[in-house]
Amino acid sequence: MAVMQAAAPTFSLFGAFFPAWLVCAVAGIVGALSLRVAFSVIQLDDGIPFKLLTYTCAALAIDCGLWLLLFGP
Repeated sequence: MAVMQAAAPTFSLFGAFFPAWLVCAVAGIVGALSLRVAFSVIQLDDGIPFKLLTYTCAALAIDCGLWLLLFGP
């Protein structure tokens, strides 16, 4: 029985390898910033309580959703 070595998922960007979790985290942050801009444009941002917590959770949700979409079961 052969032993297989598992490697962490990585992306090759700009000639360097980045871990997939880091790429998903950056995408989550960019998504949360885009969400904030969209909410500001439609004037919904002023009514959101606990903005830091709200946008942090949005970034985490986008991050985890992207991770599950790309690398999930």
